[in-house]
Amino acid sequence: MVFDAVGSELISATFGALLAEGDSSGAGVSNNKVGSAIGAAVALATVGVASFPVTGIALTVGVLAGSKGEAATKGALGIVARGTGALVGGAAKVTMGALGLAGSGAKGGSSIIANALRSEEARLEEGLILLRQGKYEKALKIFNRAVSKKETALLAYLYRAVLLASTKNRVAAIRDYSSALEIDSNVVAAYNSRGILFFQEQEYDRAIADFTNSITISDRDFSVYLERAKAYMALEQFVDATADYDSAIDLNSDCTEAYFLRGCLLIQLGSYQDAVSDFTNYIKLGGDTYQGYFQRSSAFACVKDYRRAAMDLSNLIARVPDNIVDLLIKRASYFEKIGENNQATDDYSQVISIEPNYVEAYFKRACLRIKGKNLKAGEQDLIAAIRRDPEYADAYIRLAHIKILKHRHKKAIDFLEHAVKMLHKKSRIREISRSV
Repeated sequence: MVFDAVGSELISATFGALLAEGDSSGAGVSNNKVGSAIGAAVALATVGVASFPVTGIALTVGVLAGSKGEAATKGALGIVARGTGALVGGAAKVTMGALGLAGSGAKGGSSIIANALRSEEARLEEGLILLRQGKYEKALKIFNRAVSKKETALLAYLYRAVLLASTKNRVAAIRDYSSALEIDSNVVAAYNSRGILFFQEQEYDRAIADFTNSITISDRDFSVYLERAKAYMALEQFVDATADYDSAIDLNSDCTEAYFLRGCLLIQLGSYQDAVSDFTNYIKLGGDTYQGYFQRSSAFACVKDYRRAAMDLSNLIARVPDNIVDLLIKRASYFEKIGENNQATDDYSQVISIEPNYVEAYFKRACLRIKGKNLKAGEQDLIAAIRRDPEYADAYIRLAHIKILKHRHKKAIDFLEHAVKMLHKKSRIREISRSV
């Protein structure tokens, strides 16, 4: 996986490889070993310091690389970050692999910093390796020592926060990200990661505040809008969530997650046709087939386009041959609405062949058979339903209907009386359950 590739590249790269002399032109070392693996991974999880620890480390190093002023990616991401830069202290220009993160500063400043940090580089690098290997206790000791040193405190807080988040110690991780932001209030990765942790702690207002701070510093990262939208959704602030999904898609028109989540929200808001459009884009871009077709089918049904709703379910059934009972039941209901009763009957028959005790399938098939004047087959299905659920009142009512059609009125009355008893019993049970 790409995250494994990132981990191996980080471990093999040295801190020296992350520091490069440069001038104000923006050129610098852009082919160090961190390279293209991080470029691909961060594109998937730019705010994922908390979620994807190794990628988070890579992003943190990149964001912290610049000196005071602007630092912009020249790679595929186009992330803009501004920060004082713990490693450079205002005098270095640093680039980082394919990300091309660079900060303006005095020529040759990085070599001064490299000399100043040389005694700690090996230890921090060792901590990263241990973190990657899952040796958290040993890594924690190294980071604990590093936070006490002014030169390495910012990075150490961030790395330790990644470690703590990896071990599900979210509260402590939040404290470390807060400590890092006290040192440098413009560290985008710290806001993003702390925001994710606040979201996981269900502190949605604080998560929104962190993502907003991140966007204020750099408003070109679609994934931050996506994360903030989720927090707005949790607070049922749907208008704000929609605006953030719009911004995420404006920044990255290939963002499948944004299309999907916005589509789900639009269904809730009653904008069904717009939801259809979002799910269509989601499917075209290679989103999860099951969810895409299923949600679009629901959106089609909401605008009463039952034929297309059934077609989407047919696509699903063809792709997912297992666990299709619920899909068949739903498709059969759509077929009924467009008068395709034979196809609906076939779906209910298939359900019964898969789950012989599915009472509703017998009843639904019986109704269609009665409608098609096949009273004998309909009666057999109703009896099969009652055999499996003796208190299925609707089945008794339908049986009474068949007896009336056959002019067997006494038998019809018997079935209706039985149905009334069943309904009365269920009503009493509901009343008792509500009073308890």
